Amino acid sequence: MKTVTIRNLSSFADFSAIARVAFLISGDEYCATHDDRGNEAVRISRKGNTYTVLDKEAVQDEA
Repeated sequence: MKTVTIRNLSSFADFSAIARVAFLISGDEYCATHDDRGNEAVRISRKGNTYTVLDKEAVQDEA
């Protein structure tokens, strides 16, 4: 089993970022990226074993 690294660059708490990445790894991309009201809250990018969690607004500001 490989080591997974999570970089939480979002405004969410670390445990929330971990839970979101766990949803993504298990195949539930919608729950990983959306809040309980159905709005996209975060973007998660993956490079190798590293997952980076960013606020959706931060991603839009970079574009």
